[in-house]
Amino acid sequence: MTARLLAATVFALAACVPPASQQQAAAPHYLVGAPYRLGPVWRYPREQFDYDATGLAMVDPRTTGLTADGEAIDPQAMAAAHPTLQLPAIARVTELDTGYQVLVRINDRGPANPGRIIALSPRAMALLHAPDPSAARVRVEVMQAESLRLAGELGGAEAPHLELAVVPVGDVTKQALPPPAGIPAAPPRDLPAAPAPHSSSAATPPVPLRLPETVTRVPPHPGSIYVEIASFGRAEYAALLQQRLAALGAEVTLDYDAPRDRDYRVRIGPLAGGTGADAMLARVIAAGFGDARIVAQ
Repeated sequence: MTARLLAATVFALAACVPPASQQQAAAPHYLVGAPYRLGPVWRYPREQFDYDATGLAMVDPRTTGLTADGEAIDPQAMAAAHPTLQLPAIARVTELDTGYQVLVRINDRGPANPGRIIALSPRAMALLHAPDPSAARVRVEVMQAESLRLAGELGGAEAPHLELAVVPVGDVTKQALPPPAGIPAAPPRDLPAAPAPHSSSAATPPVPLRLPETVTRVPPHPGSIYVEIASFGRAEYAALLQQRLAALGAEVTLDYDAPRDRDYRVRIGPLAGGTGADAMLARVIAAGFGDARIVAQ
């Protein structure tokens, strides 16, 4: 082989090698993480195994690389990104306008848009049949049992359990007690063997790294979009904030299903689709309310 041909071969082989970022091996691990800033908004990750929220979803545009918890990004996987939840977590996402539901593995941070509650892989979004994939009205519910088990498998949080003291079981199979005075000794007799101790919880299979495509459908729940600024347990506090943002159309609503410390909510809306909600959210954040979020009702 001539030197020129050898050089051409080496160049061709080098061209086939993916970038260094794509050569990294996937190594899934449990992650919560420190607070971080994403654009104008600070995010504060924390464990929320009972998470249940509504908002707008978008499609995750990334196609290569690794997720925040060390998994390979795959546009065809049932995967998603969330700004604050523990990673990984299993969640059910319901498209409120169509009623379609899918299970996803939340394994990355994002989306960058503060008006989006979650970013779904292209495949997951396609299965929801959303009218507007850039601003799909969704409900996101963490599957508590699966997420706790997954966290335990990766060395994170573990499902709560009770420690029960077990009575020691010996190996005695004969009974040979001294008889009372005046009674002749009886020959020893066999005792039944003690049953082996057993665990109170049945063994459960590990949560798969790649979820199957699980699609169900419930009745659609069409509704409106709002920007929620804050919630309070006392009406007077909500009224003060409403007055401060009255020029933007803020109102106080009473949520009877919310916890008592958050049942008075200050909201703006209903708003005209994702574009209108994004514009209003930007104005509220610029006014100094970085914790405001878009909700779907």
